[in-house]
Amino acid sequence: MDVKGNTHENSEEREESCSSRDGTEEITTMSVQVDEKIVLSCPCVPPTVDFIMVTWKITLRNQTNCLKAYRRDRNETADTNCTDMGVTWATRPDQNPALLIDPVTIMHEGTYSCEVVITKGNFQHDYHLHVSVPLEVSIFKKDTRTVVCKAVSGKPAAWISWTPEGKCVTEQGNQRNSTVFVQSACYWEEDNVSTVNCSVFHWTGNKSLSLELNSGKRRLEIHTILYITLPICAVFIILIICFLKTIGCRKCKLTKTETIRDVEEDEMQPYASYTVKSNPLYDTTNKVKTNASSSDGSPYLMSYQHLGPGQINQETV
Repeated sequence: MDVKGNTHENSEEREESCSSRDGTEEITTMSVQVDEKIVLSCPCVPPTVDFIMVTWKITLRNQTNCLKAYRRDRNETADTNCTDMGVTWATRPDQNPALLIDPVTIMHEGTYSCEVVITKGNFQHDYHLHVSVPLEVSIFKKDTRTVVCKAVSGKPAAWISWTPEGKCVTEQGNQRNSTVFVQSACYWEEDNVSTVNCSVFHWTGNKSLSLELNSGKRRLEIHTILYITLPICAVFIILIICFLKTIGCRKCKLTKTETIRDVEEDEMQPYASYTVKSNPLYDTTNKVKTNASSSDGSPYLMSYQHLGPGQINQETV
């Protein structure tokens, strides 16, 4: 019981609200981003009143006109030049004649007007739809002292400023996807300017990018240092290797010489012992013969001093 009473009261309030705006026109400005989904509703109609006809008149930014209509008495819909626009009825038009746009593109920007005809008059609601494109900003170096900052967005075009200020040239234009771009190229004469900042302002959001002017110069200095240092280091390493090899060869030669000397000494030891064993006999023989010669006074024995051991034995025999 209470629910029905509340429903009846709400219906009466809605009827009074809608009837008070009979013949008036509502205007709404909407801003949406691309790839979103939106529903555009028709003007308020008293729930106890059946509308006769609903007409949507659409004028896009590229001046394309579209017409969608529904007649309740005939239960007919009309569609003129709206097939490829991506605009459809949100539900059944006899229940709710709202429009659905899914997804929103930059081409959907324009004016959407809904007119509802009832027995008591007409109701109209206009939408001014603005479609925004996410701001895209890029910055790059054109030459040593010139930097370019580019911003792509929906209309209106973005605004660019530089820090520090330089000699700048700005241009803007339209792209194929109906977006607009603005590009600013700035030149700095002073060498003391090392870093520049590009600030982009747009109603969808602001962005800021920076770039180093001396980055190329620093890279050149680093490359120059590397080109000079690396060969010097390579030569130094080669000299160290050669020096170590030279020292190693000298040690190797000394080791070989000492080894050869040891081998020669080992080979000469038998001959040295033989000479030591033979010389005493030879000396003893000479002494014996000399003593005999001096004691006997024989002239034959005097000559034995100049003969070898074998010769002495033969003559003695």
